[in-house]
Amino acid sequence: MVFVGPRVRGNQLLGAVDTRNGWISGFDLDTGVATPFHALGPDDEPVADDPLLPPGEDVMFGATLDLLGITYDGQQNLPALRV
Repeated sequence: MVFVGPRVRGNQLLGAVDTRNGWISGFDLDTGVATPFHALGPDDEPVADDPLLPPGEDVMFGATLDLLGITYDGQQNLPALRV
């Protein structure tokens, strides 16, 4: 995803590609610092609920609406994305 706008903290990449196994790692929701999979080898897969995976749809949907100024009950935001 690419976000551009006055409410978006610019010049940052959230997450990273782990060059050992090709998985896209997650990131800290508050700071945006990548959380790579140091324990996974080239043929390993992360489990579905691994906290090191990128955030799910609910967080990204909430963050997108937050950037548009829309709020709803139970919204999950992404502080690393917003100015």
